[in-house]
Amino acid sequence: MRRQVTRRSAGLALALVVFFAIPAAASAQAVDAWLAKAANAKTYGALAEDLKEFAAELKMLSLDDKILATRLEEAAKKKVSPKLLLATLEEDMDRYRLAVRELRSRDLLSSNKREATSMVEEAAILLRAGLDQQELGAVLDASLEKLGAKAKQTDVVARAFSALSVVVSVNSKYRLDEDERLLVAESLVASDLSEKKFGSILDSIEDLIDEGASIETAFEEALSTLEKGKNDAAKSEKSNNPEKNDKSDKEPPGQEFDRGNPQNQDTPGKK
Repeated sequence: MRRQVTRRSAGLALALVVFFAIPAAASAQAVDAWLAKAANAKTYGALAEDLKEFAAELKMLSLDDKILATRLEEAAKKKVSPKLLLATLEEDMDRYRLAVRELRSRDLLSSNKREATSMVEEAAILLRAGLDQQELGAVLDASLEKLGAKAKQTDVVARAFSALSVVVSVNSKYRLDEDERLLVAESLVASDLSEKKFGSILDSIEDLIDEGASIETAFEEALSTLEKGKNDAAKSEKSNNPEKNDKSDKEPPGQEFDRGNPQNQDTPGKK
């Protein structure tokens, strides 16, 4: 049973890696269209003005109001009361605003509305799972430092959110404190692992903790093992392809650099 839970958690982590490549759910619809349905209008019609105000604010933030319509559909399916729905959406709007601020202040909020909406929606999911503003900002900073300011916005955000999804999975079982959550997330972001490999660390962490290791020790050992495996695989591939490696060290024919003749050296500032 424990392995099944872990695999589901790993699945969540992997899902976040590809989140930005997936368009919004086809069932999502604009708030006006959702309210136009007779059943929705009958149950939630009293919230119409509030919902339209929320939708208008999302558009001002350059976000698609489908992010709100999706939540409305979930609530309707679960027959959530209007009072509870309004309170929930007010909390969601706070998370959307916070996410926009954190992303925009780092120039990470995409100018593409679909991408921006996906970023903010995923940030809200992480915040809803118990992470806070400081953690979100710190891990976005770590991802920027790892990938560089010239990296694609979606790549920086995806790496940060993939690491935070692992934190959510580990935290759901072991209740980490804030320092431990930041350790896990920032270390993953700074590692040489691809985001697709982040989720694979979960089983190793569980095994080590079950053997009595602290979360810090378990994570560091699991991460070290994964990185060592990656480096060993890279070395093996290099040793199995000597010709490829030799070619990469040679200068292209006819473009050898005459290090003894100053006339063959480029003049600084000239192309």
